[in-house]
Amino acid sequence: MGTGLRRAAAPIVAAVVMAGSFVAAPSTAQADSSCDYLYLCIWDGFNYNGNKLAFKACGFVNIGNMGWSDRLRSFKNNQSQHALSVFRNFNPVFPRWEDLDSSRAPESIPVVNFPLRTTDGIHVC
Repeated sequence: MGTGLRRAAAPIVAAVVMAGSFVAAPSTAQADSSCDYLYLCIWDGFNYNGNKLAFKACGFVNIGNMGWSDRLRSFKNNQSQHALSVFRNFNPVFPRWEDLDSSRAPESIPVVNFPLRTTDGIHVC
């Protein structure tokens, strides 16, 4: 795994989506690199910097509909032991969702490489 360039933290718009137990909190002066137990957390910056989304509820989340298409740059899978999340890309040519890779908890990846950078959706758990 190579190293990536650090990216300055950007403000986050607070939002909650009840069905998907999605949580985003406003950023402070320092980047929030934490990820609470039972959550899958993703960032649009390398090394857990930038905007952050956190997901707790199991199910499919279309992060593209949240403006996060192709923005995944780091993640922490802090779900319960051995929980599996699958990262997917939407292929408009066919059209269908295609699996890119998966993560079994616990796992932390500070710099994601291709093809994970093309993530448009995540099946959490």
